Amino acid sequence: MPALKISRKRAVAAGLALALIAAFLLASRTRRRSAEPGTPYAPPTTAAPSPGLFRPGEKLEYEFGWNGLSAATLSTSVSVAADDAGEHLAFEYEVETAPALQRIWSFKAGGRTLMDPQTALPQLATSVSRTARREKRITVRFAPGLGTAEVKIWKTRDGETKLKELTVEHGVDIPSAFMMLRAAAGGRDGATAMTVISGDDLYEVVMTPVGAERVEVAAGSFDATEYDLTIRELAEGGEPDEEKYRRVRVWVSRQERIPLKLESQVFIGHVYGELVRFEPGQDG
Repeated sequence: MPALKISRKRAVAAGLALALIAAFLLASRTRRRSAEPGTPYAPPTTAAPSPGLFRPGEKLEYEFGWNGLSAATLSTSVSVAADDAGEHLAFEYEVETAPALQRIWSFKAGGRTLMDPQTALPQLATSVSRTARREKRITVRFAPGLGTAEVKIWKTRDGETKLKELTVEHGVDIPSAFMMLRAAAGGRDGATAMTVISGDDLYEVVMTPVGAERVEVAAGSFDATEYDLTIRELAEGGEPDEEKYRRVRVWVSRQERIPLKLESQVFIGHVYGELVRFEPGQDG
């Protein structure tokens, strides 16, 4: 029976760590409701990215875990993509359970968001996630002029696929929020808020600076600013659901504005995330 107990703990660890990956990227303030055509678009209350802050070729890799047990990895990259509409900032990511846990529970997800290189506002986001028996594909097309996002979600289980389509009042998706969190870090003394959509869910999150300190992570030693993230899922009526609440501490490097680590208390112990590898992008 001890082996069974360890397996269950590892499965819980993987689930908690993967849930916190989304929390690590979020910084939001939103209202949950279907958007009416013509609703004015309210831009996120954060600074636009500084020129050169997000340089093509930048790669980040994180390890997430629970009570010291490695449970998942997250890797991100930034590049430039061009099409008939012009140049876009392309943010790509991959998430998967740690090798030691994949025999117990295997999860893998990846996605790509094209965004405006001047504002980091999202234009088109695609993602796919898979477990042993399920697959979910999501496409989100953003229309800043209308303040809406058209969401399509394909869910496949045991070979059967169902499609869900909806229109929501939007701000940004998680990758854009990740970029804007970095843009806001070091640029404001007060709280930062923005609107975030994740699939068919919306959240209210406020990022508030706490203090400065030297931080040691696997990727190196950095001067950093600590931030407090409060994250609330929004109920159907548009009010924050106080029962679906999470608080996360995040440290962001002061020079590169890279999220370095996170910590969050859960019902048993704590979940953590840490930068393990950093490849800077190229100027120009």
